[in-house]
Amino acid sequence: MLGNKNREALRAQLRFSPSNGFEAYLSLDRHEARERALVGDPLSDTFGAAPDTFAPPDGTVMFNTVPHQSLVAQGMGLDLSWTLANGATVRSLTGVRSTDAAMVNDTDYSPIDLLHVDYAEEYSHVSQELRYGSGADSRFRYMVGVSYLDQEAATDRHARAGAAGYLLGMAEGADLTNTGQVDTSAWGLFASADYDMTDQLTLSAGLRWSHDKKSVDWAVDTSAGPAFTLATGRLEDSRADEDLSPTVSLSYRLSGASNLFLRYAEGYKSGGYNLDYVNAGVFPDGLAFDKESARSYEAGVKGMALEGALWLSATAFWVDYSDFQVNQFRTAHTGLLPTGALAAVMSPATGWRHRALKPDSKPIIAALSTVPCLRWFMSVSATRTVIM
Repeated sequence: MLGNKNREALRAQLRFSPSNGFEAYLSLDRHEARERALVGDPLSDTFGAAPDTFAPPDGTVMFNTVPHQSLVAQGMGLDLSWTLANGATVRSLTGVRSTDAAMVNDTDYSPIDLLHVDYAEEYSHVSQELRYGSGADSRFRYMVGVSYLDQEAATDRHARAGAAGYLLGMAEGADLTNTGQVDTSAWGLFASADYDMTDQLTLSAGLRWSHDKKSVDWAVDTSAGPAFTLATGRLEDSRADEDLSPTVSLSYRLSGASNLFLRYAEGYKSGGYNLDYVNAGVFPDGLAFDKESARSYEAGVKGMALEGALWLSATAFWVDYSDFQVNQFRTAHTGLLPTGALAAVMSPATGWRHRALKPDSKPIIAALSTVPCLRWFMSVSATRTVIM
């Protein structure tokens, strides 16, 4: 039956604390799904060129291929922490995760046996982070650490023509393939420190160095469907991004439970590749996109009043992006799509920032809440976001 759901989930946690100086926390999870998912609504007139004379009866759909999907996602996390004799702490965070997903769908959404897709995806990663933090009972506190990520992502996609594939210029059984793998390795070094300048005023600063490397081996073959004017070829490439992101903040304690703060921070998101069925005009030089970077400015107040019965949080911030990464709707000028038609693609944001996409987010967020009292709880929030 279409639209059915068959899902199973398992989660387990184990905590081990043999002494005051050591604690281990293990978490395991697994999720499975096997469904005949109804992705979208089938149409009886695919191209909108004729009266609707092939509509199926109520309660039925006219798919030529039964859509279904499966998913297996599982992972493990291990958190180890030691407290040393001098009050310092050492912490190890380990993560392992994998996802296997598959989907078959009748993408023409019509009673005509035109085209269906068969997608399979595999994803896995291993992450490790080590931290060393000084004791908390000091006016100067610090933490240093190192992180590592190893990630593999593979895809095996097929778009196959049906018996009426000749309407698309394709023979029955013709296969448009899109297969490949992207391997990512990422290193990070970070440090942060807090200094109590007075009993009320605290200065905080941090710095993170990141290095990300991506290697791609990807092939696309759409020669069986020349009318689509999609790319055919192979890409073997690698790229690396490096970043140094600082952060600095100043907080002033109004009372034991309330404070004012100012914060400046920088961050980034690594670049990558657009690996999908792409137009021949952007292959292969237009597949890579640059890293995204951001600078944020933030000010606000947080705290409690009325002897803890009222909690207040008000924040204003400004975020300035460069090379903003975004899914774009691009006009198509060749192939089966008419001139000026829109196609959704993941495109490099490089070059958009200075023309149409220079997003400056200037939200003002305020929240007012009461703590639980006599079984009553109230929360009020307001948000304003401007994209220019």
